[in-house]
Amino acid sequence: GLDGSSVIGVCSHQLKHDEVAVLALAKFFNVEPQFYDSPTLNKHKASLSETSEIVFRETGSWGVAEAAALESFGQAGQLILTKQKTAMATCAIAINNT
Repeated sequence: GLDGSSVIGVCSHQLKHDEVAVLALAKFFNVEPQFYDSPTLNKHKASLSETSEIVFRETGSWGVAEAAALESFGQAGQLILTKQKTAMATCAIAINNT
């Protein structure tokens, strides 16, 4: 399994750059939060487990959690946990596949 020391980034859409929960999570894991714009996230559209018209209308990105996790590793990213959504948060986990 993974533990907290395995976390090297907390990533999201640039629209969330001031979201308290994202910033608090990054602080908890002692990492710098990373934020990406829609064109950057959309490079990963083909790798997403699902796309969302609603997310696209709101952000211009077909998906945020998985795409941001993948982007944090560039071409070496591999999802090990696809998008998980609760009433309070959405997350995905990627690893460096090299």
